[in-house]
Amino acid sequence: MSESPTPLTPDQLLPDGQDGRDINGTYVRKGTVGAFIQNVKSLDSAHQGTPEYDALVDQITAAKPMLDALEIFAVFEVRDPQIAALFQGRG
Repeated sequence: MSESPTPLTPDQLLPDGQDGRDINGTYVRKGTVGAFIQNVKSLDSAHQGTPEYDALVDQITAAKPMLDALEIFAVFEVRDPQIAALFQGRG
């Protein structure tokens, strides 16, 4: 008989005083998911071709490997077509 899974608390994943950790071979900083969400939300009000838009796109695409390491897309689907297009073809 297999053991029942036990819940994981945030401090077990990232203890106080630790800014990040290696997860599945990728270093993931605390705040990665929150920053990603805020950048995606900000992209809606940015104008394509501006430095602000390009900086948001850079941050969003740079977060993809860390989000992959966290396996976030195994449980959440990208519904925004613009973000899905940014991630298209990116491992």
